[in-house]
Amino acid sequence: MTEKSIDQKAIDFVINMVNTLDKRVEIYLDSSAIHLFLYLFHLTFQGKKFELEFGRARMDDFEIAIEKYSGTDYYYVLENSIKFKIYIELGSNGLLTDFEISSEIINAKEDRWIENSLGYKVSLNPRMSDLLNQGLMKLSAFLDKLITQYNINRQDIKDEKQLIDKLINYYKKNGNLSSDGVAGKNLGLLKAAATCLIIDKEKERSHAVIPIVKNEINNQIYEIVRLIREDPFCRIKMPEFIEDYYAANKDNKTNGLQVSKTDDLDSLLDKLNQNLKKKRIGAWDTFKSDNPDRLSQSANSMVELLDKVIGQVCKDKNLSQCLEEKYGSEEAKWIEAQRKLISETKSNLNRVKHHVDYKNETITKGLLTTAETIMTVLLQ
Repeated sequence: MTEKSIDQKAIDFVINMVNTLDKRVEIYLDSSAIHLFLYLFHLTFQGKKFELEFGRARMDDFEIAIEKYSGTDYYYVLENSIKFKIYIELGSNGLLTDFEISSEIINAKEDRWIENSLGYKVSLNPRMSDLLNQGLMKLSAFLDKLITQYNINRQDIKDEKQLIDKLINYYKKNGNLSSDGVAGKNLGLLKAAATCLIIDKEKERSHAVIPIVKNEINNQIYEIVRLIREDPFCRIKMPEFIEDYYAANKDNKTNGLQVSKTDDLDSLLDKLNQNLKKKRIGAWDTFKSDNPDRLSQSANSMVELLDKVIGQVCKDKNLSQCLEEKYGSEEAKWIEAQRKLISETKSNLNRVKHHVDYKNETITKGLLTTAETIMTVLLQ
């Protein structure tokens, strides 16, 4: 493999983008795969390993585009093919839980958009058909609001609402949205419905304070993103009103209880007591170890840490009083319920810790992350 055959600018683009999105991710190129006409990147995040794979031809083309065609439509097509693959792989593996992918979708630059008059085969599984139908109903209601409530008397809006309603009726009649001859215009509306769902799920994700719930919503978001970055959707232009829907729903912030990124917890613990961070790291290290009692031991360590934080923050007050003064009664009730769940989970783990066949890592991980959430709320 000669020096000239390595697409270094394209490689650097991938590595720099991953590092920009989340600096905690370790990434390196597997040079042994290049002779197989693959650029294979190995990524590690919090002990989880996954891969990014790009065909050699795509990276060769992107290298040339970077060198000669930067800023052109041709460049943006290749850049998007790289960028969105990175977004999807990171998002599907537990990252990008605060990233607004909807903005990237709406603002993506492409060349040679497929003409609306052409027809395409669309094959969707029942779950995705149902999701897109939900998105179509949201879009129909939004356009109806523009027409009736805001008195926007534009024929193109009325025409698009009519087409959306026809797609909804097609779903009611057939139970799916698959077809062998979907016009590009309708394909654009289906893509807009998918984007509408992503926008709404991003708002739902921003309201979630339990990490496991937030991650599940994120998985749903990137399942939809994966669909619209595949043929025939990826090169279909969406109707302009999707930007209006985005503008009407882009405020993803919520009042009341807010939780910062889990990674901020270390710095919050350091401010309280520098020894506390070590206990948190120790709990996770035990969880990932080969120790047969690792589930109960890691749970015990994290609960002990939680108790220490509660004791030092609340001092002579009980947890409920402390939280009510800081956030209000409803939030205090929620956290008290989470603490009760932690206590019951810990007891169950202690009860089964000598059962060698007990492998429920999901329950233990939920306990650890929920305890971290409560600590973050207390320390903010």
